[in-house]
Amino acid sequence: MTALVLSALLLSPAPTAEASSGSSRAAAVAPEPGLVLDIPDTFAHPTWDAGAVSRLVDQGYLAPGFEVTTPDRACSAGFMARTAAGEPVMVTAGHCGLVGQTVFVSRDGRQVAVGTVIHSEFAADNSAPDIGIVRLTSPEDVSPRLAGVYPIEGVLSVEDVQRLRPELCRFGARSGISCGEYLGIHEDKIVLSNIARPGDSGGPVLARIDGRYHAVGVASWMLTGSRPVIAAQPLAGILEEHNLQLMRG
Repeated sequence: MTALVLSALLLSPAPTAEASSGSSRAAAVAPEPGLVLDIPDTFAHPTWDAGAVSRLVDQGYLAPGFEVTTPDRACSAGFMARTAAGEPVMVTAGHCGLVGQTVFVSRDGRQVAVGTVIHSEFAADNSAPDIGIVRLTSPEDVSPRLAGVYPIEGVLSVEDVQRLRPELCRFGARSGISCGEYLGIHEDKIVLSNIARPGDSGGPVLARIDGRYHAVGVASWMLTGSRPVIAAQPLAGILEEHNLQLMRG
């Protein structure tokens, strides 16, 4: 087993006009001290489709994996759900926005408000769950489908993931699509082989089984070290705790 340090939030600053035209974005500062994880010494290198970024930004509406911004940061949209009262919400990472902040998507070069953060739970040292919930104030601009295209079949629990050990894929607006191995559980997070960059936080992590996608969690942290590893906050627990039902589309 090899110890890696859980080290950096997967968010980036909100895009300026210059950033949205393709310039680089700064990475978030790593929290100190980091948590040390024991992971397998060997695993397959994850696949990576960086070209998918073009299909996840500036689409003019909200869907899992698309870029979203608040006034001070950029992340990726998680999963669409409904409250017990039928109110539409988005589940994402807690560090992607503070309660009361407006969430935007880009449309024709301008920022369009699609929701407001109503729950934000996280800690810089990873001592708390990383859960964000956004009330969708513009549901006509929302698709529950992955990248606006692929239907999501349902939700896998942590126990399902441990038993099936499926291929796990992350969709994010900063680095596209990356799929890799399930590596284990640390604290309340699912750890997987994956390539990610600042700005992919909050994006959907899914199990791809026989070409179909099943919701697993939202991208939370990446690990420093010689190999690409990230951690995801499990979705099933979020839905249960907050009495939400996944929108499948």
